[in-house]
Amino acid sequence: MRQIIHIGYPKTGTTWFQKEFYPNITNFKYLDREFFRSKILYNSNKLTTDDKNILSSNLIICEEEIVNIKQGYPLPIEKAKRIKEIFPKAIIIIFFRNQLDLLLSKYSEYIKSGGTYKISDYFEHVISKERLEQWDYLQILKQYQNLFGKESVHYFLYEDFKSKPSIFIEKYIKQFQFEIPIDSIKLDKKNIRYAYPVIKLARFTNKMTKRQFYVKYTYKTNFIHIPFVLPVTHGFYKILNTFYTNNKTNISNFIDEDLFNFIVNYFIKVNKELYNELNLEDLKKYKYPL
Repeated sequence: MRQIIHIGYPKTGTTWFQKEFYPNITNFKYLDREFFRSKILYNSNKLTTDDKNILSSNLIICEEEIVNIKQGYPLPIEKAKRIKEIFPKAIIIIFFRNQLDLLLSKYSEYIKSGGTYKISDYFEHVISKERLEQWDYLQILKQYQNLFGKESVHYFLYEDFKSKPSIFIEKYIKQFQFEIPIDSIKLDKKNIRYAYPVIKLARFTNKMTKRQFYVKYTYKTNFIHIPFVLPVTHGFYKILNTFYTNNKTNISNFIDEDLFNFIVNYFIKVNKELYNELNLEDLKKYKYPL
């Protein structure tokens, strides 16, 4: 029996793996995310016989909440220990991504969801509420290596997947001996980050509604509520965004210099440790803070 647990990170293609890839693998059962969260990740009670029967097969779990830090929820190390308790011989998969690019992607998602904070205010919130240490990749990696053994923990760079998806997935399938119909693999990129001009426009129209998509963010303000503004405007913004072929945003242009330096210096420190430990030359190639 083989059990593979893909723990994240968020914004490293996990949605694609959850919807387009893992459910189509024929020699593994893809475990329902709601079952995993309610019965395992956020529940310390013993599993029932029926639960254990569900888990007694080749399994794939893909859940980025495992590495997320959220107030009022267990810390990543506590969740890792719970996983070890239930799946003592699991194979762990983790994807890293340039943290500055990841944070910008998170901000774009926040705006797409109806958020209204400026990028500087959003980053202040991330630092105070979500904590930068959750993107200390080496810390997470070592936690899982200590629990499951180095040979059972596999790490990848999201940028390798993004730059050459077909080649990456072909190697990925071979490495883990997945059986999957080739014609079921759809590599079309759907979750495109908003370009900054689109973000500015969306922030303004988001203030015209109380409604939010996806996540109920507490950090949102509005001065009026007009029904249907959110779905209509963001349908238009998806089209508008296609006209921006280069949507790279330099966050240093939009946030306070002291805040920018604080974020970058933190990631330089943790990434140097990651680079020295793993000798990951591609961190330079993909312009991770170093």
